[in-house]
Amino acid sequence: AVVSTQSTGDLQIGKVVSKVHRSIGSLYRMRHSLPARLRLPVFTALVQSHISYGISVWGSGGDVNRLFPIFKAQKNALRSLFDLKRSAGSLCRPGTKQTFCNSSLLTVHHLYHYAVLSEVHRIRGLSDPVIAGLMHFSARKPNLAIIPKGTPKYLDTNFLFMAPRLWNSHHRNSPSMPGSFTSWTKLRLLEVQGAGDPQVWNSSNLTLPT
Repeated sequence: AVVSTQSTGDLQIGKVVSKVHRSIGSLYRMRHSLPARLRLPVFTALVQSHISYGISVWGSGGDVNRLFPIFKAQKNALRSLFDLKRSAGSLCRPGTKQTFCNSSLLTVHHLYHYAVLSEVHRIRGLSDPVIAGLMHFSARKPNLAIIPKGTPKYLDTNFLFMAPRLWNSHHRNSPSMPGSFTSWTKLRLLEVQGAGDPQVWNSSNLTLPT
């Protein structure tokens, strides 16, 4: 399904948090025995894969507060595997921000943005009238997605309403896209994620500029 409700999203967030928490013990035990070159693929397999699965549907529009439980678990998992030290603060966790960026790892918020933008990009290139018909683009401005009319009960969890908004914002701020779309998009999200103090997380690091 391409439409989710708030309750479904909250339920999925809880499930993802539980899956990430279950991996933390294993990551902690292997932190010294695992070769450095394998840390990233292991973290991707045990943590990022669970977070990424279906996130464009249940990701709550990338909402900072609603996704915070996953973000917190994601950082704890990173600390366990990379043996990072914890410091006081809510969003401010010295060590994790720099490690995320140095390893080209996206937070849960930007995994959502990346997934939505990538899916819209794929929809634009499909010839299947059923799938392509899920989203419409302006005839005058082919890169401009048309936002559906109406007010769904849970607007921030509705893919068909959130995806055009993210897509239009992305293209308005980036008129040219050198290289492949997905690579360029990830680089842009990593720039947003790493902006400011390299040791301190701010809410602006977790949102896509509009």
